[in-house]
Amino acid sequence: MYPTLMVTRNISPETICTRTECPYGKEYCIHVPELNFRLCTRKRGIVSKSLEMLVNRRMGFKRLIEEGNDAKKYEFIQNTLKGVLVSCFGYLGFKNAKFGRVEAHTAVTALAREVMLKTQDIGEEMGLEMIHGIV
Repeated sequence: MYPTLMVTRNISPETICTRTECPYGKEYCIHVPELNFRLCTRKRGIVSKSLEMLVNRRMGFKRLIEEGNDAKKYEFIQNTLKGVLVSCFGYLGFKNAKFGRVEAHTAVTALAREVMLKTQDIGEEMGLEMIHGIV
């Protein structure tokens, strides 16, 4: 979930906007829930752009597995890509990272919480009960 959020929400160190007013217009802003900053979508961030290829590649291998094509081999590859992608999320929070920023790391977890809460609401509307959810 985290790498997909990084790609779809354009989360990257240089896309974090802490200004009170967006210089480019609100249409370029994604509000990060519970935090005092936004994500700018005016330009694609280096992290989100880099991860997009890996996320798409992983999805391709998952499709091959579902189709029954050499499942053991492709399961290994997609799990390896998953490990790389999750490591990229962790790297965002490393204070000495060249392509990291704590606010970007925090944005990922805040947006994941929002997704989880929306999912919980949908489930409850369907009569389901949330048993556990930690993000």
